[in-house]
Amino acid sequence: MTAALVVGVRALLRATGITLCCFFLTFTLFDLLPGDAARALSGAQTSAADLARLRASASSTTDLHASYKDRAFRFMHRDPGADTAHDTCLSVGWVHLELGRSYVYRRPVKALLGDRIGPSLALAASVALTCTLLGLLLGFLAHEHERRVPLVPALRAVAAVPAYVVGMVLHEVLARRLGWLPLETRLGTLHETAHAMVLPLATLTLAMLGPYVAVAQERWHGLAGAPFVRAAEARGATARTALWKHGKRQVLGALAAMSCLDAALLVGGAVLTERLFRWPGLGSLAVEALLGRDLELLAGVVVVAAAFVALATALGEALRPLFDPRVRY
Repeated sequence: MTAALVVGVRALLRATGITLCCFFLTFTLFDLLPGDAARALSGAQTSAADLARLRASASSTTDLHASYKDRAFRFMHRDPGADTAHDTCLSVGWVHLELGRSYVYRRPVKALLGDRIGPSLALAASVALTCTLLGLLLGFLAHEHERRVPLVPALRAVAAVPAYVVGMVLHEVLARRLGWLPLETRLGTLHETAHAMVLPLATLTLAMLGPYVAVAQERWHGLAGAPFVRAAEARGATARTALWKHGKRQVLGALAAMSCLDAALLVGGAVLTERLFRWPGLGSLAVEALLGRDLELLAGVVVVAAAFVALATALGEALRPLFDPRVRY
């Protein structure tokens, strides 16, 4: 119990540090981009007076470093009680995270993130689960029929193709020509959402499945001569049955650790796929914030994505002992 508590506290501190570093690094990198956020919003014909008013209303200054110290103290603070001035804060217990207000959408950043986080999580979790299960099964088949079916090289060749090319081919064949799937993404009922998710799910799965099958095949190779597998064979089980029955938990533990990290990366990183299929996730929201030079919104997306990556790493470490007792002891 004490060891688990130490691991949990260490993971929480690491997640907090990574999130804060990514948050402030976003402002530094954003400051290096050419252009002006207020000018991008108002257009080239706006007068100097209107431009100054827009900068004031958007809390935008030409010198970002001048407000860097103020932003550092404002980002994380304690809850002072009921206060309408904190309607843009994300509450995490008694700690408030100031995410600000999007001056493109005129809404709090936390509200925009709340609208997009659900589709992103659903897509990322579906891809991670699909890659884990298919990696387990296909890795076992690749181990059993390695000489007859070059499965791993074939999947690596598919993964070498850019994901947006695979997505465009799938969209053209399955949606436009065969008409099996909708052309436009529409999230409504469960049936409509499931149909809309098929194409981005298939695209990301094909792009990411190769490493899962390769890792699973290597693990199956290593477990084929393990003493507990040979003991099961000595009790009368076939080699294939003994390996599958007594080795799948160890292989599943390694794949689960991979899938946790990949799912977290997809929460805000599936930009091209979300833009291609118009999936309303955090990746497409980050592109919209970047094109509109909406610094507050982009920083909010980065904070959420970084937090998911840090927490998913800790979750992957916690899941491995559940599948593989050797790690636990």
